Amino acid sequence: HIGNDIQMGRLIFTKERWFGPTEFGLLIITRLQIMHVYDKPNVVILSTDSNKIMLMGALNNLNKQHAIYFQFGFIYNT
Repeated sequence: HIGNDIQMGRLIFTKERWFGPTEFGLLIITRLQIMHVYDKPNVVILSTDSNKIMLMGALNNLNKQHAIYFQFGFIYNT
């Protein structure tokens, strides 16, 4: 029957989910009027010390699937 696919009050999405056409279609059929979304923060860490190796290891272990880090060389302390 119509309306029996998703029950009222049922959780249909989990946290930190990427949305594509299928997910947006599901939002449309549920007639959801308000949805809170958050943009992924951008963070820059500048190291001016000799702890570069330790810092790179910490960033690598912190959050592998979401962290993107680059090594651009030296930033001189003037």
